[in-house]
Amino acid sequence: GALFSLGLLLQALLTVLYLIFILIDYEALSRWTDYLPVRIRAEVILFVEDFSVALKRYFRGQIVVSSCTATLLATGFSLLGIKLGLILGLCMGAMTLVPYLQLSAIPPALVLGVLSAVEAHASIGRYMLSMLLVMAVTQVLQDGVIAPRIVGKATGLRPIVVLFSVFFWGKLFGFVGLLLAIPLTCLLHTYWRRLVVRP
Repeated sequence: GALFSLGLLLQALLTVLYLIFILIDYEALSRWTDYLPVRIRAEVILFVEDFSVALKRYFRGQIVVSSCTATLLATGFSLLGIKLGLILGLCMGAMTLVPYLQLSAIPPALVLGVLSAVEAHASIGRYMLSMLLVMAVTQVLQDGVIAPRIVGKATGLRPIVVLFSVFFWGKLFGFVGLLLAIPLTCLLHTYWRRLVVRP
């Protein structure tokens, strides 16, 4: 307990120190292009700008995906009569900004399902199965239809490329790969267009 608290305190102090040093040297850091060799400076700047635009489009698309997921979950839970179903659905939808983070909300969601069933004097098993069905259908729609189309359209990647990139980077780097799948694919896509297709 004491060691854990000490570790958290040290991490917080280090974070604050890093922020202070970054703020002190912000002007120098913002001129990072001055440190690049002149021979490659223009290409690197164009590459970073392309990548930055791709990431902005990705996050905008991801916000739309999260909104759609939140709407589906909140509607489904509310129709089932789950206690705090609207808030639960909106929270789980917001958690989809980080891929698959919403899965961590399943246990508390099932607890709310049990409480709702007890209050309604209904079958607990039926409530649990209904909630799992809502979450499963929403997950399938999100991963198979909504995300590939919206994120693909926002980033310029085809839906099949979005699906494949999540699978590929997830297999390669595990959970971290899932988080970085689309940004890494955008990076490779930008590199291909900037340095290979248009030499």
